[in-house]
Amino acid sequence: MKRFLLVALLLANANYARSLEVGETAPEFELPSLLPDREDLTISKTRGIITYLDFWASWCGPCNISFPEMIELKDEFKNQPVEVIAISVDKKRELARRFLGRHRINFKVAIDVTGNTAEAFDVPGMPTSFIIDSKGKIYSEHEGFRKGDMKKIREKIKTLLIADQT
Repeated sequence: MKRFLLVALLLANANYARSLEVGETAPEFELPSLLPDREDLTISKTRGIITYLDFWASWCGPCNISFPEMIELKDEFKNQPVEVIAISVDKKRELARRFLGRHRINFKVAIDVTGNTAEAFDVPGMPTSFIIDSKGKIYSEHEGFRKGDMKKIREKIKTLLIADQT
């Protein structure tokens, strides 16, 4: 019985291990761009606009599905205060660059070789994305990616755009 209670307690506490919550300020970061002639990326430069922040890896199958969708997302909101940033967690830049070479990237891309930024965001798996409101607060988190997921993400971004106009 003691063992059962201990396991139950550990499992219950595992749900509380993640510290980043919706409504909290997004952790600050400064990461190098993976695209040529681009400056380092920081979350503070996105204050005042809505940010779709995506953590990905070259070995991630669902990331191959999400990247074309992110390209479309950036195109759809290109004339609105919305930014798309993708952060690779690959340890080798060349792997990430090779992955990017398969896509016509129209958004900002950085690399987090140390994993510190992914850790600060408590990223549970690949891909994981966050919508960050114009005040820098986490509005939503989305783990994984399947066809049709971007429709829900678009609606959340549109909701924030409407809220910012009022």
